[in-house]
Amino acid sequence: MLSEGEAVRTKVRDNIELDLLCRNQPESAPVMQEIYELVVETIQLRSPVLRLGSNLFPMALVRERLLQLTSEHIRFVLDGLRNLHTDVKNLKKYLLTMLFNAPVTLNGRTMLDVRKSVGGGSRPMLA
Repeated sequence: MLSEGEAVRTKVRDNIELDLLCRNQPESAPVMQEIYELVVETIQLRSPVLRLGSNLFPMALVRERLLQLTSEHIRFVLDGLRNLHTDVKNLKKYLLTMLFNAPVTLNGRTMLDVRKSVGGGSRPMLA
């Protein structure tokens, strides 16, 4: 029987398909491993709330969102890091905020990217 910590590590590893991500993008494997460790560490925190940016979130919500992460979310976050054109004072907190937001922003970002490629970004897609 797995301990709680081992169960979390296994669930996150499986959810984000860490081994497959690392095989497909070996140049990003160290960053993906860091992301994995950060997600596992955060899920196991025992505090009742977590500060992300200027907001406090209940840990139950933070855990729920982090357990929703898939390989698609991790690629989305990596793309965001690659396209970052600003100085980040605390990369760990910035990365955690990106991971927390990924499950609720990925589809919106994808829609914006499609709109840019299809219509040059000038036409609204939705009425």
